[in-house]
Amino acid sequence: VVRFFDGIGIDFFCGYGLTETSPVACCGNKFVNAFGSVGQPIPDVEIAIDTQETEPGAQAFGEILIKGPNIMLGYFQNPEDTAEALGADGWFRSGDIGYLDRKGCLHITGRKKSMIVLTNGKKAFPEEIEFLLDRIPGVSESIVWGDQSSREAVDICAKLVIRREDLPAGAGDTDEALADWAAAEIREINKRMPAYKSVKYFLLTEEDLVKTTTLKIRRPQEMEKIHAWLDEKGLTVKT
Repeated sequence: VVRFFDGIGIDFFCGYGLTETSPVACCGNKFVNAFGSVGQPIPDVEIAIDTQETEPGAQAFGEILIKGPNIMLGYFQNPEDTAEALGADGWFRSGDIGYLDRKGCLHITGRKKSMIVLTNGKKAFPEEIEFLLDRIPGVSESIVWGDQSSREAVDICAKLVIRREDLPAGAGDTDEALADWAAAEIREINKRMPAYKSVKYFLLTEEDLVKTTTLKIRRPQEMEKIHAWLDEKGLTVKT
C-alpha cells in the first residue's frame, strides 16, 4: 500500500502507538521512511527491544519497550496491571514484538501473547503467517497457533475460514477436493518461509472466527472453541 502511494507521488507515513503512549510513539517522516516499518521514535521518546540477541547486526526480535513523557502514569485504580506494564526504570512494556533496523526504524512482527516458541528456541509469529494465508483466494480470515505434539515438538497449525462463492474454479466441489486444494495452497506458502514456520496441519470452516466489537480475533476464545469442537468429535488437529 505504501509503495503504491509513493509511486503516484503521495507521501504515506506509517506510525505506531497505544493508548498508554498518548498515543503516538513512532512515525515515518520525509527524511526517513522505511517501507514496512512504523518509522522512528518521535522526539523525546525512546524505543528499546527486550531481547537476548547478542550477535552484531542481527534482527534482535523482542518485546517493544517505550519510554518518554508521553507514557501514562498508570491504569486507574489498578496497581497490579500498572506494575506489570511499567517497570521501576520507567520503560513501558507494550506487549508487541518487533525489532529496530539500522536506521532506527521500528518493525512490528506480532504480539507477545500469541508468539509461538518452538522446541529449538526459534520463534514464529502467527500474524505474519496469517497474512499469507489470508491472501489465498476464497480465504476470508485465518488463525495460527502452536500445537504440542506427542513427540514433544510444537507443530504450527491453522484454521482457515473460506467463502465458497469466492473460491477459484479449481478448488473443487466436494470437501475432499477442497481439502486437497487448500493443502496445495499451503504448501506453496510454506515454500516462501523458513522450514520451522511451515504450517503442518490445518482445519477448514465456513464459520467466522470469534472477534471483538472492533473485529479483532479473540485468540483464547477461538482456541477454546477449536479444542471443544475437536474433543466433541473425538479428534485432534492432526487427525
